[in-house]
Amino acid sequence: MSRRVSMQTIADSLRLSKFAVSRALSGKPGVSEDTRRSVLAAARALGYRLPKGAPEAEAAERNDGSAYALIWMDPTMQNESSYWARLLTGVTTACRDLGWEHAVVSPRPDAPPTFPAYMDREACIGHIAVGTLSAETLASVQAMGGPLVLLDHEEPLVRADAVLNANADGAELLTNHLLFAGRRSFVFVGDDAFAPSFRERWRGCRQAIDAFGGAKGARLRKWTVPYAEPRWADGLHATLAALGAGELPDAFVCANDHIALETLRGLRRAGRRVPDDCAVAGFDNVEASAAGDPPLTTVELAKEALGRRAAEQLARRKEKPGEQPEKILLSARLVPRASG
Repeated sequence: MSRRVSMQTIADSLRLSKFAVSRALSGKPGVSEDTRRSVLAAARALGYRLPKGAPEAEAAERNDGSAYALIWMDPTMQNESSYWARLLTGVTTACRDLGWEHAVVSPRPDAPPTFPAYMDREACIGHIAVGTLSAETLASVQAMGGPLVLLDHEEPLVRADAVLNANADGAELLTNHLLFAGRRSFVFVGDDAFAPSFRERWRGCRQAIDAFGGAKGARLRKWTVPYAEPRWADGLHATLAALGAGELPDAFVCANDHIALETLRGLRRAGRRVPDDCAVAGFDNVEASAAGDPPLTTVELAKEALGRRAAEQLARRKEKPGEQPEKILLSARLVPRASG
C-alpha cells in the first residue's frame, strides 16, 4: 500500500466524517459500537497505524498484505436500523473467524464504483454486496475481479451467489398460523416500492390464502402505506379510525414489525381490541415487538447468521470459482405472541 493512509482516507472509505473516525479510533464516546467496529476494521484493512499508546492501537495496527473482503453497502443502511447492523456484524465476525480483514465501501450515487486505490488488489478475497444495489453497480463491482456474493438481495442480471432470507415462506407460515386459528378475512399492510422483501412477504401471504381456498371463505385485501415518507403512520391511523361496522378484517399481516406496531397503536386509539376484535402480526422480530401492547406475533428471520453465511459462501466460491451460482435461503421461524 504505497499511498499514505490517513483518518480522512478511512472516513472517505466509509462515507463518515473525519470527526467520527477520530472518535472511534481514540476510543472516545460519540459514535455507536457498530460504527466503531467498522472504523477499526477499515483501519486494519487499509494499513492505518495509530500512535503508540493510543487506546485502540492494538486493534487498528498495521496489517499489510492480509487477506480481506470488500463489503459494499449503501451508507444510509448502516444507520437505518438494527437489522442491517446485525447483518454487518455477522459478516465481520465470520471474516475474522476465517482469518480475513474487511473494509466497508460505500458506492457513490453519482458515479460507477471503482476499486479503492489505497487497497491491495492481490490481497482481496472478493466482494459481499449488502442489501439492494443497482444491477449497474453490482456489474461494476464484479468487473473488478474476484467472486461476488449478494447478501439479502438477488439480481437476475448479475451472475452471482445470493444468500437470502425466506421471506415468502415466512409469510406463508405466518398466514397459515392465522388461518388455522380461525381467521378468514385478511388485510396485508405494506409498500411494494419500499423493498423487495415487502413484495416477497405479500406474495407469501397471497399464496397461503390461495392454497387455503376461496371456497372456505378466506379473503385478502392489500393496503399500501407510503412507508418511505416520514408521516406514513398518520394515514394508517386515519384509515383504521374510519373503519365502519363490519369492515374490520379478522387479521392484519404487516410487512414488518414497525408497521405492525403502528397498526396496534392505531387500533387501540380507535377503541379496537387485539386479539379479540382482530389479530395483528409482523415480520423481523425486532426488540420492540415483544414489548407491544399486546406483544406482537411475528416472524424471526436470520440476521447475524445471514451475514455469516455470506462470508462462508465467499470462501467457498473462492475455492471453487467455476461452479454454478447458488441461491441460499435461510428458513424463517414463527414467534407466536398474544396479538394473534
